[in-house]
Amino acid sequence: MKINIKNIEKLTLAINEAEGRAQVRTITPKDVNNAIEHIEAKLGHILPKKQWQGLKFTIDPNAQTFPAAYNNTPMSTQVIIERGSTAWFAIYIARGKCVGPTKWIEPFNIELREKEIIDFLDKATNWS
Repeated sequence: MKINIKNIEKLTLAINEAEGRAQVRTITPKDVNNAIEHIEAKLGHILPKKQWQGLKFTIDPNAQTFPAAYNNTPMSTQVIIERGSTAWFAIYIARGKCVGPTKWIEPFNIELREKEIIDFLDKATNWS
């Protein structure tokens, strides 16, 4: 599956299909777009847009950890997005366990741009 995030109708259908009859810990296209805005704001400080291609992020606005005494870990709808050459795409939408970390956006393969990030940090902190 590869759905352009701007195609709200297809994205909504895919989310509804993944969620089935779930009524809690769900996700909406608005949640996905809010996450992308947040990601773009952060990435814009360290990488030019042309280097975003191929980066993936997991979005789970309901991410949290549960105490061990909580016998069953609840399910939550999760989306994995990938940056194409000019747009973001949902490449995976499914219900999964709410298991740590408590961040609602997690980088999936940021090591693809490790060299560029290190170069940026080196230039940003090298004042000589």
